[in-house]
Amino acid sequence: MNILIKHALCVVCLPLFSGDEKTIESSNVLPAIKWVNTTKASPDTNGQLLFKIRRDRDKQELHYTLHLSSGGQLNVSNPIKMYWVKNGKKEALTKWQIQIAYGLTYKSISATEAVFHFACTRKKAFHLIKSSKSTAVYVNKVEDDFILSELYLHLVGPLACPVVIKIDITGKDSHGHLKTESFKP
Repeated sequence: MNILIKHALCVVCLPLFSGDEKTIESSNVLPAIKWVNTTKASPDTNGQLLFKIRRDRDKQELHYTLHLSSGGQLNVSNPIKMYWVKNGKKEALTKWQIQIAYGLTYKSISATEAVFHFACTRKKAFHLIKSSKSTAVYVNKVEDDFILSELYLHLVGPLACPVVIKIDITGKDSHGHLKTESFKP
């Protein structure tokens, strides 16, 4: 599967969405991980930072934060919010960026768990788990699972239309050790 950037800020991947998955088309969509997540407050928001995306082309970051209902459970219509951080300021994603690249497609959502993948690739499923002690986004949800903290995109090609050649996923395992896993989209 090729991933192309059609706009300096947008990763495009095909195929897009299919079947019974729920696609949320909002600038307030975010992913999370399972395990104890040491998070800090995101700029201009009270939401818990779940993870971020960085690219090797620039210093702009995408932040994904937790969105809870008034009862303290995951918001079942939109459990994760996302936004750009550019020069220390929060900025919304475009509808195109959400639908084609950085948005999330949820396979299932409940008050305590959401399973999702990014709009641009179905190769990895992520699990947002909320318990009474912690809320985190898990990468694998098997014996070697770890809590997501960052995705780093390696790009080649011209600025107007770069190609993602590798994605590094970084987080911590259940012992608190840093772990990095890479895959080709």
